Amino acid sequence: MSLQLDNSPAVVGGVDTHKELHVAAVVDHHDRLLGSASFPTTRHGYKTMLAWMRSFGTLRQVGIECTGTYGAGLLRYLQQAGITVLEVTAPDKTVRRKRGKNDTIDAENAAHAAYAGLRTVTPKTRDGMIESLRVLKVCRKTAIAARRIALQIVQMQIISAPDELREPLRRMTRMQLIRTLAAWRPDLSGYRNVTTAYRIPLTNFRGIELRDFPAEIARLALIIAEFQCDVLYRGQKEALAEFLPLNAENWIVCGNALRLDWLSVCPPTGTDVKVRGDDLFETPLEQAEIDFENEGGETYICGNPPYLGSTWQTDHQKADLEAIFVKRAKNWKSLDYVAGWFMKAADYGTHTQSSAAFVSTNSICQGAQVSIFAPLLFFSGHQISFAHTSFKWTNLASHNAGVTVAIISISNHQTKLRRLFSVAVDGSTIEKQVDFINAYLVPGQDVIVSPLSKPADGRGVMEWGNKPTDGGNLFLTPDERDAILRESPEAARFIKRFLGAQEFIRGEQRYCLWIEDAERDDAEAIPELKRRTEAVAKMRAESKAAETRPAAAFPHRFRQIQSVAKNYSLVVARVSSENREYLPIGLADDRTIIGDRNFALYDAPLWNLALIASRLHWVWIGAVCVRLEMRFSYSNTLGWNTFPVPLLTEQNKADLTACAEGILLAREAHFPATIAELYDLETMPDNLRHAHERNDEVLERIYIGRHFKNDTERLEKLFDLYTKMTAGVVKPKPQHIRETQKKHERAIK
Repeated sequence: MSLQLDNSPAVVGGVDTHKELHVAAVVDHHDRLLGSASFPTTRHGYKTMLAWMRSFGTLRQVGIECTGTYGAGLLRYLQQAGITVLEVTAPDKTVRRKRGKNDTIDAENAAHAAYAGLRTVTPKTRDGMIESLRVLKVCRKTAIAARRIALQIVQMQIISAPDELREPLRRMTRMQLIRTLAAWRPDLSGYRNVTTAYRIPLTNFRGIELRDFPAEIARLALIIAEFQCDVLYRGQKEALAEFLPLNAENWIVCGNALRLDWLSVCPPTGTDVKVRGDDLFETPLEQAEIDFENEGGETYICGNPPYLGSTWQTDHQKADLEAIFVKRAKNWKSLDYVAGWFMKAADYGTHTQSSAAFVSTNSICQGAQVSIFAPLLFFSGHQISFAHTSFKWTNLASHNAGVTVAIISISNHQTKLRRLFSVAVDGSTIEKQVDFINAYLVPGQDVIVSPLSKPADGRGVMEWGNKPTDGGNLFLTPDERDAILRESPEAARFIKRFLGAQEFIRGEQRYCLWIEDAERDDAEAIPELKRRTEAVAKMRAESKAAETRPAAAFPHRFRQIQSVAKNYSLVVARVSSENREYLPIGLADDRTIIGDRNFALYDAPLWNLALIASRLHWVWIGAVCVRLEMRFSYSNTLGWNTFPVPLLTEQNKADLTACAEGILLAREAHFPATIAELYDLETMPDNLRHAHERNDEVLERIYIGRHFKNDTERLEKLFDLYTKMTAGVVKPKPQHIRETQKKHERAIK
């Protein structure tokens, strides 16, 4: 009998887990990448992945990200197959910044980490008694939290209810309150009466849930509440007769809300209701028909759709939006997922009187999305009836969501005044009643701010900074710069200061190689510079991006060079904190290269700095440009080129130039303090604050002859000026908008 040894090489796997697809990578016993591939998150997909990994050699161990969520199924499968599994934690931010981030890179990082034993922990067991107890605990915790939230909402509504409702309800016990509310039946003829609106019975609720389990829970909750009411008022025997079977009344439909016809879920009138989808495969099967009599009246729609920007949507979610918008807008792919809910609600409203309100991603009322989506909404006959501007919303979960949202309500019938809510500096909520709310959640008529390629007046042209795409090889730390100059002093003319976002705002020091075409031979005569340019050429030639590879022919230069100042540059950070009273803008000399994380006005008159450093510009950018969470994301085409500025006289420009110089001198008095330190809300120097206040006073007198009272007044004036500025530019309505408007007009008639 001979003993056969397995001489195949040892390999290590790594997996980046996701909802629909897992991405896997394999490295050899020298930590060299052997391959990467994607596999579906099914048992067959797990089997195929394991076979694929073993095809490279003896599988020693596998590192998996997120074994407690998306990776739980794969973890159980591999453990049952006898594979050693390690949970890989998130990579170091510095490493991720250098290598970039995508699914394949994350899988490779997981494999490297598992090979080296770095950032790895032993994953929790996902089977047996412990896992069963964990599931039960999660379900119980979720149920308790849901009950608590529901009761909190009821109590909040009672606080603001009319006196004749509030007084008897506030003295009831919890069960008395639930039974009383469940038993209410409203008078549909008085649906506009506030008291009647508060008395909505459970049988008036309709819902759509994507997943089976939440749909069943929602159905059961409504049925139990109705049963408790019937027991109290009709007796247990009659209550049981209607309580069983449970599916007698199907109020909650299980299906994709963006694919279903909402009119089939809750028709304006009638009793014969059958759930319909936009296509055969999206129509829910084996659903009990909703048998109820709708006597008409107003329909209220509310929801909390998924917070997904265009970058984070799956193929299925993209397809959902495509089904709604492909015939309405060319740039629909840029829309947030929540836009689909607003459009479905608007379509529903063209057939009946309705109002809809959603907790939404705040970016839907900012930036380019407004110009895509708002015209569709407004031309359907809907306007914003109330809104809450952007705020950070937290929930009661143990891992706080902490997302930035807005609340927006649309209606096809309007009251005389609209309600606009916002958060004050002290955290309190402010309510303002206004005649109109525009798409930017600002008081004023409907207006869409469209990007401009360049300013229409004489202000400076703002350009992007220069983009290196060099793998870090053209950049130098202060120590590296000093080392090169010690070895080769003649390299000094090829080294310039580099100004990215962190360098500009936080004062970090970084340098770059800046070699003109005519100087390339001289520069590459220096060994260290030649080594670096060769590394750039190799990185660009091997890049997966088609637009990067041609740049391997000129590795001594940045890939995209926008411009270089002859004298000085005005620098504006592309992304900056909202916790500053003014936008970061600075002055850089001609020996400084501006990076692509900043915008720059090259050799522009200094009075441009006074405009950008003003409170007026701060509120304009906050309203019309996209925000990353709450942070400002500056745009030259949408923020600077569209900024409404009155006609400036030479005296106005001279006054603003003096203000800009005053701001720069005030900063200089605190050298070497950084922008981040100077503009901290708590520690901003008095002389710098006074310089900005002087700048605001001079500029605002140019606008209205006095100081503005508050930011709301500033925005109202700016939108009024923008409307007048663009009044002569009449853009034809797209075909889909004209057709939508005609359809709505016919529906009204």
